[in-house]
Amino acid sequence: MEKNNISYLSSNYVAKSFGILPDGREVNAYTLSNSSGMEVTFINYGATITSLKVPAANDTTTDVVLGFDTIEAYIEAFSLPSAPYFGSVIGRYAGRISNAAFSIGEQEYLLNANNGANTLHGGTVGFGRAYWQMEKLHGGENPSITFSYTSPDGEEHFPGELTVEVTYTITENNELVVSYKAQTTKDTVINLTQHSYFNLEGHSQSISNLDLYVNATQMLELRSDGIPTGEFLNVAESDHDYTNPASCPASIDNSFVLTNNGEPAA
Repeated sequence: MEKNNISYLSSNYVAKSFGILPDGREVNAYTLSNSSGMEVTFINYGATITSLKVPAANDTTTDVVLGFDTIEAYIEAFSLPSAPYFGSVIGRYAGRISNAAFSIGEQEYLLNANNGANTLHGGTVGFGRAYWQMEKLHGGENPSITFSYTSPDGEEHFPGELTVEVTYTITENNELVVSYKAQTTKDTVINLTQHSYFNLEGHSQSISNLDLYVNATQMLELRSDGIPTGEFLNVAESDHDYTNPASCPASIDNSFVLTNNGEPAA
C-alpha cells in the first residue's frame, strides 16, 4: 500500500497509512482535531503520539511534542544507546526495576535486564514497541481514540495475561486527556505512562529558553544507576528546586513527589 494513502476521514478525524513493519503489518496514523484548532496524531505502533499541534498566533499551530516522520525512524530509535521512547505508552512497568527482579508473596520473577542490571520501561520489548489495535474512534465534540494491547502471560517474564486500553481524548478546551484501563489474569505489577517529550517552542529551538515549574517540594533520592533508595529529599536550595519557575535543565531524569493542592503538577 502506498504510504500516507488516506483511508477515511470526517470533519475532525483522519486515518492514513504510516508505513509497514518488517513483519508486513501496516501501521496507521490517526489525526483528531477539535473546534478550537488543536490537532493530535497517533500511530498504533506503541500507541504513540507523533505530534500535538496547539493553536498559536496568527491562526497558526505549534507542534509541542517531539516525534519522527516515518515508522522506520521509530523502529531504529530503539537501537540507540539511550532509546527516547518518543510519545509511546510505556509498560508493563515504566521506570526501572532493580536487579530485573521482583516478588509477589513468596514467588520471585526474574525479568529481562535492558538497563545494566535493571529492567527499564518494560524490558527488552516493552509496550512502546507493541502493535496496538485501534478499538474505538469517536469524532464530533471531544473526539477520542482508544487503543488496546494484550500482553501474553510471561511476556518479558511478567506474570499474567494483561489486557490494556489507553484512551486519548481532546476536549474543546484544548486539553489532551489520557486514561488507562488494565485487566490481568494473575497478580502482577503494572505502572503505565505516556512518554512524550514537550517543547513549547515547537521544533525550531531547544528548551533552553523555557522555564520549568514543578509543584513539588520533595523528590526521590536516586542511586547512581537511577534506582530510588526509598528516601525523600527536599528540593529547597538544590539544583532541582522548581517550585518557582526556573530555566529548564539540559537533562533531567528524576521523580518528584507532587504536592496535591489542586494546582497544576507542572
